[in-house]
Amino acid sequence: MTTRSEREKAQKLNEQHQAILSKLLREEDNKYCADCEAKGPRWASWNLGVFMCIRCAGIHRNLGVHISRVKSVNLDQWTPEQIQSMVDMGNTRARKLYEAHLPESFRRPQTDQYPPPVNLLASASISPRFHFHKISVYHHYMEWCVTVGCCGSHAGEHTHHHSSSSASR
Repeated sequence: MTTRSEREKAQKLNEQHQAILSKLLREEDNKYCADCEAKGPRWASWNLGVFMCIRCAGIHRNLGVHISRVKSVNLDQWTPEQIQSMVDMGNTRARKLYEAHLPESFRRPQTDQYPPPVNLLASASISPRFHFHKISVYHHYMEWCVTVGCCGSHAGEHTHHHSSSSASR
């Protein structure tokens, strides 16, 4: 049983975490899903350090917690370590790290593409490929996506719905 002071302390910590997440979501690249660039992400993979839309969050959940640990920005309680992971990474740094070696032919999945082709990752025959260290997971996922052709067929085209540093991706 928790005491009133413990509940108040937990509530205060949760409010601090929500303030930090809100601030992070105001950063330009964090205003868009890290995977499909849908506006207004309300979900995050805290171990990968990225913000995402609800559809991509579902895909990440299907990958399993050994790859991506998904939380709602508003509905879930966050630990200080999880918050720190988001502060340390965020969509800008994550893209620089995870997408550093993508081929020029890479094309990001469209926000209105249904069913999302990446759901193939959740199948038992494919997901064992992704038992890598978290830094390489996202790169391997994108590489796989390009290999099987699920990321579009327009070589060299990159879809960016906002103006922040598109040339560096």
